[in-house]
Amino acid sequence: MMSNAAAGRAMMLLEEAVSRGARLLPGSFRRRCAGFIESMMRPDGGFAGRAGVSDIYYSSFAFRSARLLGIKGEAFSNKASGYIRSAIRLGEAAGWKDWSTVELYSLLAAAAALDTAAEGPGSGQGAGRKTRDKKLGAAESCRGRSARRARGSLYDRLRETILDKLLEMRAAGGGFADRPGSSPSLYHTFLAVNAFRLLGVVPPYMDEAADFVLRCARPDGGFSDAPPAGCEADASAADG
Repeated sequence: MMSNAAAGRAMMLLEEAVSRGARLLPGSFRRRCAGFIESMMRPDGGFAGRAGVSDIYYSSFAFRSARLLGIKGEAFSNKASGYIRSAIRLGEAAGWKDWSTVELYSLLAAAAALDTAAEGPGSGQGAGRKTRDKKLGAAESCRGRSARRARGSLYDRLRETILDKLLEMRAAGGGFADRPGSSPSLYHTFLAVNAFRLLGVVPPYMDEAADFVLRCARPDGGFSDAPPAGCEADASAADG
């Protein structure tokens, strides 16, 4: 099984490869893509989803694409940051109630992309940062480390909140669910683990999460979003 350190290194290499690839694209193509993204930004600084209003999930993809394409305009950055700050204020005002794993990860990834966008492509949170492979013994240790590293940016303003909320998403059987009390899925476990990577911590339960992922493996070599019913039932009984 791939270790936490190896997995983090693999994700870092993937991000660096994507950044290098983006820089190799013809300039005219990059400018065309950048122009399209800028044209789709809504007045509030976000990007619309299927409902036609700004949505953090789609906005996160737009901000990450903007970073890779090197969009650095002050107007774009100010509007994007304003949208993220507004989302944070709404979340804080509601105590982050009803925020899902998808929304929490999207908000964190968007804030991280905006915090590094000024440095240009290839400057993501994973690039140039040593992988943290020290397993922390308790959720409190994770929060303590997050607080000590706070820099006051959009990204760091979210660190403790996102960590706390994601730990609430851990489900019986080792995986992570979209909401507390729901059944775990491979997709939401993937998002949670990537969020922990962005946060720079390896919280408890990662071995259990890895076991959950392996239980989603299928005989043909692929994976399903959840383990077969019998396997998940056995794992839940073992947890209890």
